[in-house]
Amino acid sequence: MFWRTQNALSRWTALLLLSFVWSLSAQAQPRFEIDPTWPQPLPDRWIFAQIGGVCVDSHDHIAIVDRNNITDEEKQTNVPVPTFVMFDTDGEIVNTWGDPEVVPTDVHGCSFDEDDN
Repeated sequence: MFWRTQNALSRWTALLLLSFVWSLSAQAQPRFEIDPTWPQPLPDRWIFAQIGGVCVDSHDHIAIVDRNNITDEEKQTNVPVPTFVMFDTDGEIVNTWGDPEVVPTDVHGCSFDEDDN
């Protein structure tokens, strides 16, 4: 009797779990689209090299950390971006900082605290 009750309970638990998982998979998945106009054209012949990190602050500003390791060939026609470039949601630059000549080229990652530091 105990095993029969235990077996029935296990089946009901499995059925409930399966229906829960099924309902989650039936929900619409987000659809992302590429915006070819984002970001806006960069000023002063700036060029990104390897990206070391991307993060978003509480104002939805997107900060990109650049390693500034452009090639010698690229240096002939372009200028490395500052190490940190911050964009608004429209792709306009709202802030930059970091001298590419001083900041190491192995910068990795970025994050903001609750005060957007």
